[in-house]
Parts: sequence; structure tokens; C-alpha cells
Amino acid sequence: MWHEPQGLYACDASRGDYAGLIIFVGGPEAQQWHGRPREALTAFIREQLTEAFGPEGGNPRDIHVRDWVDDPWSGGAYSDVVIDLDARYAEDIINEGASPVHFASSELSPSYPGYIEGAIVAGRLAAGRVIGALASGRPEVSGD
Repeated sequence: MWHEPQGLYACDASRGDYAGLIIFVGGPEAQQWHGRPREALTAFIREQLTEAFGPEGGNPRDIHVRDWVDDPWSGGAYSDVVIDLDARYAEDIINEGASPVHFASSELSPSYPGYIEGAIVAGRLAAGRVIGALASGRPEVSGD
């Protein structure tokens, strides 16, 4: 994960004799790159890889691009990043929910944020809050 620019993540997708790296451009960075020329994006990715891994890192055999911003099934980019420095309690507020709705997402996870494991952890925590509310008989959560 890069600290700058925020929203840039990479993970190893190697298997067997195949060496692969998946790079996700999420958060505000995805919005900035959406609709821009593919060549500009691949040049940016090569630049980031060179900074991270040295000259050979910026010379991958191939780069495949998939723009998720307008994708109807994902609802946007890979992940989101809170960039408002005054929003120190944003995660706490979202985790409180808006009764009777409880939110869960990978980005709200106390472990593995940004990954499927984080989404599972956040989902379990949200389910625990719902179960706790139902068990306590709080009126804002209905069993119907």
C-alpha cells in the first residue's frame, strides 16, 4: 500500500511459474484517473512501480486495465480512503450506524482493511451489534 498517493494498493497474484502483481487504484485516486487515457495511467503505474521496486519494477511485461468507477455491480472503485483530516471519528460514526441500519465494509475493519478478510471481520462485528440489539430488545431493531 502506498502512503502517497492514497488509495493505491498492490498484491501478489503470482502462481506457479507466473509472476503477477495486481494494483488497485481506489479512493480519490480512482476518480482522478477515471476517463483519462490508458497510456497516462500505465505511465503512472510504471512510475509508481519504479519508485517501489527500482528500474526493473517499472518494466512489466504487460499491464491490463479495468476501470471500475462506472461498473454497476461494484458501485465504483476498489476501496475508499478518508482524506479529510478533520474526520477523525468517521469510522466510529459509520460503525454506530443509523438505526436500524448497521454498516459493515472492509474499510471499517480493525484488521485487514481493504481486503476480503477485512470485510469478513467487519461483517461479523456488525452482525454481533445486530444480535446484541435484538437480544436487548431495543425498539429500534425489529425482528420482523
